[in-house]
Amino acid sequence: MGRFRWRRRGRAALPLQQEGWLSDWREGEEALVVEVSGRSSLAARLRELGLTPGARIRVLRHGCPLVVQIGEGRLAMRRRDAAAVRVRATSDGPPPPPAATLPAASGA
Repeated sequence: MGRFRWRRRGRAALPLQQEGWLSDWREGEEALVVEVSGRSSLAARLRELGLTPGARIRVLRHGCPLVVQIGEGRLAMRRRDAAAVRVRATSDGPPPPPAATLPAASGA
């Protein structure tokens, strides 16, 4: 018989510039932490580990455990704990061009 491929039914990755829960992000996606909610002890521990608002993270592994990179460190966490972290997609396009400057007028 042929091999069957089972697919998990999950939510699709959010489009750029959208917010969502870290548990919904997919491998390779980068995000900025918006807030850490949930039980105060869990939220405090996640903040101690570097998940603070404004921190840039990258999902290295999606599943259980979810593995994210924060700066130079990596953190493995349960999906239900990752569901307490609200994130926003980052745009990693090229930097905007510098503002055009007018040449100085010569007084001749």
